[in-house]
Amino acid sequence: MQEEYIKTEYYSETVPYEKEIYLKYEAGFLYLERSCGSITDYILCWDIGLTNLDIVGGIFKVKCKVETLEDGVFEVVDFKYVKPGESEKFICEANIDLGEDIKFKSYIVEPPTRKETRYKEVQRERQVTAYRPIIKYRIEEVCN
Repeated sequence: MQEEYIKTEYYSETVPYEKEIYLKYEAGFLYLERSCGSITDYILCWDIGLTNLDIVGGIFKVKCKVETLEDGVFEVVDFKYVKPGESEKFICEANIDLGEDIKFKSYIVEPPTRKETRYKEVQRERQVTAYRPIIKYRIEEVCN
């Protein structure tokens, strides 16, 4: 004979989830310094080349910064849509005095994001019906 009982059974399951990831890219200086202004205005220009290495396109943001010894900090922001596998040129400009000493130039790329499906193992539990044997016994008393 057997009797039913409820027991907890544990198991693992693979479940999908979405993760926000940055698009892959390569970037670097194309031209370190050049003048892109008129004779009276000196505008310091430098170009940043960016290649989208991802499978989707997106709007990339490039923040350029130049700091001079005399006038301080100039910042410029440029946005461009870059298709997958293609390259774009971002132009950074700073209107500085001719002959002014530059302390440093830099840029920061803020790539767009996309959702990617990933998978992970999770522990689950469920209630199942199980059976166990019933042992019936009888105690007899023997009289002398």
